[in-house]
Amino acid sequence: MTDEQADALESQPEPNVADIGEQEPEEPVLLPPAGLVWTTLALLVTVAAVAILWAPPVREVVAPSLQLRDWLSDIDGIDEMQHRDDALLASDVKRGASQRAPLEQEIRKDLVSWLAYERDLGALDVESSPGARQLLSGLQERVRTLVLTAGPDALRANAVRYGRDVRAAVETAFDPLQGGKQNTLPDQLAPGLRATLETVGMASHARAGRLHPAAARVVEAMAAQRMLDLGARLPDRVQLPSDVQDLLVRYRIEGNDALPIERRLQLLAKLAERDPTYPSVYVRGVLLARNGDCKQAIVMWDQAVRMRQQPALARANAGWCRVQLSAGATPK
Repeated sequence: MTDEQADALESQPEPNVADIGEQEPEEPVLLPPAGLVWTTLALLVTVAAVAILWAPPVREVVAPSLQLRDWLSDIDGIDEMQHRDDALLASDVKRGASQRAPLEQEIRKDLVSWLAYERDLGALDVESSPGARQLLSGLQERVRTLVLTAGPDALRANAVRYGRDVRAAVETAFDPLQGGKQNTLPDQLAPGLRATLETVGMASHARAGRLHPAAARVVEAMAAQRMLDLGARLPDRVQLPSDVQDLLVRYRIEGNDALPIERRLQLLAKLAERDPTYPSVYVRGVLLARNGDCKQAIVMWDQAVRMRQQPALARANAGWCRVQLSAGATPK
């Protein structure tokens, strides 16, 4: 050791023993190997994904039901029909509806008389009545005059107004606070319609004097169709919009239990051709089961499960029908 190094050592201060005692010992820190954290996370994600993919499917537990309510479900579509009719009526006012009012009122008055003939004589015998035939001939000619002079939208607007008036009258008849069955307004506007609606159970869709929006639309369309049917002498018949026609068909298939099943199955086949999204196979199964044919209903529902048409309900209904067959509770 040189003299300079010895001098340097002697010049350093002595360590303070108290300070050394106050220092805390450092704890060792364990660090994972590089990449271990990300590898572990990747393994966890992989295990979770495999568990989800291989997990047994969870089937929704659904009680069997033979109700058909598709015709009541498209509220957005009903609103669109309403807005379209509002626009039609507003446009009709601009085209001079007030000037055609006398002719349109005469058409409505004679239509009521024709419907009264139908109610009293029957839909088949009414055509053999000379008075009824004369009334219908004059009525069809007035409708032809209206369309040729004011255009087909004039007849459509007149039919919409008539339909809305009939619907409002029907709602008052279904409201006990407004007379209920003692209210004769529906028969004044559309003779025979009220009895028809009561037969098919339309009153079950009324609450506090208001029909369900879809049921209200059906009533309006039924009344409007009767007016449009008077255009038999027109070169091009004026029809209800296609979506309204489909709503009427769905109602007749699903909601009109007074209609024979043969007719409902015919309508169902035609609707299935026009609208592939409609659950026609499932609905056919319901109609067959209601008619007591559980064997064919099961065939339809098994097919509906494969086609993903109301699969949970179709599976539940098929199971219910199999129980009925095993118990001998169905006639077929």
